[in-house]
Amino acid sequence: MAQEVDELPKDILDTFFPLKTNMPNDGWNACYRTLFAIHLIAMGEAPLYASETTSADRYRFLALEKPSSVVTVHIHDETTFAVCKRIDTITANGRAFTFAEQRLELTKYDRKTILVNVDLSGFWSLSIDGEPHGLDGFRYVVEAKVGDRYNVVDRWCPKNDAFAKLCQSFLSIHDRAWTYQSKTPWWSRLLPTAK
Repeated sequence: MAQEVDELPKDILDTFFPLKTNMPNDGWNACYRTLFAIHLIAMGEAPLYASETTSADRYRFLALEKPSSVVTVHIHDETTFAVCKRIDTITANGRAFTFAEQRLELTKYDRKTILVNVDLSGFWSLSIDGEPHGLDGFRYVVEAKVGDRYNVVDRWCPKNDAFAKLCQSFLSIHDRAWTYQSKTPWWSRLLPTAK
């Protein structure tokens, strides 16, 4: 699917990643919040924060690597599935993105792994932003909407901690989704981008 990011909504930050009491404006700044929102918009993702409360618990993982990818896990009472997307191409002008999407039914083990790692990481009490930062590496953003509860956590190159394990569980789901995809050539998934 091709998505052109022509003009960003004026309320993009409040819609996708609003400031909260534990999110200092000088910490997790508007630049990063905008960057994350642009990636989510490019992959056709709706705001999780501003979404209506549903019966599904939703966890979203955004990996700013090469290629960028997003995994949204929907946990319902009886079923659990993941929608995995990744950016395949970015046009020369940097405004149009082509992304591929896979849906994967998850097992009870997958569901338990996500929920256990959410608990072990202390996700609901983690601060939005963490140290350190750098120029070479990757960013992982995990957000969740469970009932009326919402939290978002952004970390630069997390490793060797419980939050890193949570991120790895999302990456594992993402990798499985692409392993199970149909055997069509990679180039057949690319759609022409808008001019």
